[in-house]
Amino acid sequence: MLTERAATVLNVLVGEYLQTATPVASDKISRGLDQKISSASVSNTMAQLTEEGYISRPHVSFRGVPSDLGYRFYVESLPEPPHLSSKVLESVDRDLAWTEPDIGAWSKRCARILSSLSENLAIVTAPRANWLANWSNLWKKGNCWSGC
Repeated sequence: MLTERAATVLNVLVGEYLQTATPVASDKISRGLDQKISSASVSNTMAQLTEEGYISRPHVSFRGVPSDLGYRFYVESLPEPPHLSSKVLESVDRDLAWTEPDIGAWSKRCARILSSLSENLAIVTAPRANWLANWSNLWKKGNCWSGC
């Protein structure tokens, strides 16, 4: 379990690393914090995070890079996304109801819907072949809804 300070330092480090794709120094983290914490205190916290496996640094004086555990912590500490309104859900259901039962058509339609909702680029890939057989059976039985 991370302390509040360690969690804050880790989240700033991961956020900065995601933006720059370069290892993050303690002074950069110190400047990115809401509360005033010295660069030395941030370095000590980074040493703790390294020992616990949240970041990796080849040497204690080097900049930090998030590990898989660090990314996992970051993702789990993100705020809950807003729920979609019933009007939006009905619109998605309506769009998908008119989509032909073809995985390519579904992928394209889902990418368009997701891109529209997120106002961002969306990439949808087709599932593995063993899942396609189950999807086809659901479609034929009429059990498919916008969540499948």
